[in-house]
Amino acid sequence: MIVFVSLLGLIFTVVEWVGRYRALRSLGIEVRRGWFRWWALWAWSGAACVLLVLASIPPLSYVALSSTPFHLPFTIVAMLVTFAVMLAFWPGVVTVARFVIRVHNAYARHEFEQASARFDAELESDAADGPGVRIDEGVGVAPRYRDPMPPIRAMLFDLDGVVRHFDPENVASIERAHELEPGAIEAIAFAPDHLEPVTTGKISRREWVERVGAELGNAEAAEAWGSQPFHVDEELLGLVDELRASGIRTAILTNGTDTIPDEIASINLGSHFEAVFNSAEIGWTKPDVRAFQHVLDAMQLAPHEVFFTDDSVGKLVGADALGMLTHHFAGVAGLRETLRETGLLD
Repeated sequence: MIVFVSLLGLIFTVVEWVGRYRALRSLGIEVRRGWFRWWALWAWSGAACVLLVLASIPPLSYVALSSTPFHLPFTIVAMLVTFAVMLAFWPGVVTVARFVIRVHNAYARHEFEQASARFDAELESDAADGPGVRIDEGVGVAPRYRDPMPPIRAMLFDLDGVVRHFDPENVASIERAHELEPGAIEAIAFAPDHLEPVTTGKISRREWVERVGAELGNAEAAEAWGSQPFHVDEELLGLVDELRASGIRTAILTNGTDTIPDEIASINLGSHFEAVFNSAEIGWTKPDVRAFQHVLDAMQLAPHEVFFTDDSVGKLVGADALGMLTHHFAGVAGLRETLRETGLLD
């Protein structure tokens, strides 16, 4: 009876965990799997079951073989099978357990963020009662208040398309010079199987360009594309300096490559931004919430204290999920107007 109840409890636990995992996937929240693979789990489970069956054979046959010449080799084989069962069992348990814990923590963090968002919404709905919102009150406890709109302490910018820009005509001229179809280079360069390794630091920019050239069948065109010039938006930098003068911290989060530090130094962005967070160094790319969480941890800020802008709507998703204020960048004028509306600029 105890065994049956325990098994039933295990089944319910597994069903609940699978439900949480599928919920995270449906929200676009990826959980680092490490060595965990679903196909490996099934293969490991099947192999472990087979080995356990084999391990049960020696006790059944021991009496029959004990008086034969096969007794010693059979005993050795039985010991090896038992050892194999142990090897098959424990690494799999550890790998699965670590992944289960990661999924549990990610789901708990998501639930906490959702609860916080609902709580903040309730607080803001009561803000009309006074300059502050009461957030707790009990017998013998003085009420505490918080501002209906927490102050923004930092502005986080995307790099390419916001702070610096590439001229699209450069790419077009390279493709014309090498008699390539329009868009051929970037269709290869920005394909996930090429872009993901370089922007997460798995390969260098040099390797990336070489791979693009190999698939394109034109190494010279790839080299020209990989070394094209860029320019900084001086109007945007003027806005950044205004924010810094008013006490707002500024930083950059970019899906970049290993050459970003040298590129940043070449245009002296360090004098305008407190920090530059490069996906190739931190290992996560936007819109993964882990990329934004890395920034929050490094700058010791809460999500509601950060305003993030990016020229790609898709990159805003992770910041939105954490509770940051976000803005789809389409120009400095539009950003300036949004900042005025939030009270960050006069």
